[in-house]
Amino acid sequence: ADTIKEVENLIERLNVKYIFMGEKEYSENSEYFDNLTEKGITVAISARADFKTKPGSKAIIMPKPLYGYPASRILNGEKIVDLDNSYENSGKLFYGNARALIVDDEPMNLVVAKGMFKDYFAETDTALSGAEAIKKYESNKYDVVFMDHMMPEMDGVEAMKLLKDYAKKFGRNVAVIALTANAMSGAREMFFKEGFDGFLAKPIEINEFERIMKRVLPQTQSYDGGER
Repeated sequence: ADTIKEVENLIERLNVKYIFMGEKEYSENSEYFDNLTEKGITVAISARADFKTKPGSKAIIMPKPLYGYPASRILNGEKIVDLDNSYENSGKLFYGNARALIVDDEPMNLVVAKGMFKDYFAETDTALSGAEAIKKYESNKYDVVFMDHMMPEMDGVEAMKLLKDYAKKFGRNVAVIALTANAMSGAREMFFKEGFDGFLAKPIEINEFERIMKRVLPQTQSYDGGER
């Protein structure tokens, strides 16, 4: 919808449950959209981190840049007013001083994964190949690496072993989690045998992700990211 009139027409004709919008459009008609929230319609605003709604507003703020994961949380029915602070307020898993590296040769997979994981770590970086992942690890400290299995030139197994060799050489610790669409019987055992610290099947399930993180990074489960 491009105009408030078009929004009104669509709401009259359709069973609208969710409205995703920009801060400018909300600000121009905030009273109208706040009234919609009182009628059970979820209004989510993609806005700057410092953007504020009026006191008492039930509209949800999705801080820019916008990722798919916050939108999916809203569509799943989470009643969150401020997604940036949701983990602090809810007590959910958050690694306040940990850094994560996501490795995948498919750019869109990186966009999706980064959007899913960004609320869990202090910083989340990406790499498009095993070689790039090793280069980034050499110049950065990562606590966990999510490594795609099937990649050209250097697959995830080879990249994981080179990365762990480098970490061992310089006295560093890193957990490497395999990311793969191959969820066939025996795949999990194969990845652990190769030396991975965990296994996540695509599409990634958040509950399984959190279960693995609690095991491989147990010391950093507090929101404030205390000393490790």
